[in-house]
Amino acid sequence: MDDARDMEADLLAMRRYARALARDESDADDVVQDALLRAIERRATYQPERSRTRWLLAIVHNVFVSAKRRQAAETRRNDRFAQTLLSSIDPQQEEHVRLAEIAQGFAALPDAQRAALHLTAI
Repeated sequence: MDDARDMEADLLAMRRYARALARDESDADDVVQDALLRAIERRATYQPERSRTRWLLAIVHNVFVSAKRRQAAETRRNDRFAQTLLSSIDPQQEEHVRLAEIAQGFAALPDAQRAALHLTAI
């Protein structure tokens, strides 16, 4: 019974720490779930003479940091991809987009302003 209570205390500590790191309950739950999976996969690395709670909290920390690094790398890749797309866009496409924006703005004008602009500019 003590072992079950200890595991419950470890789980609560993991959730508290994950919430403090992630600052979002849903993200924290994901971190705890990934950390528990990693702990199960690497249970052979646990040293019984050391604190199980500290071992689990270290795993929570590492899972959180790894996820943040992965997100940052993905953001950098997406930014580079977007830059590649922008540099390869045909100028005609930009003109079509700009003309579409102008047409939308023109259509959004009140009737009197649209008529005046039509008479003077077009």
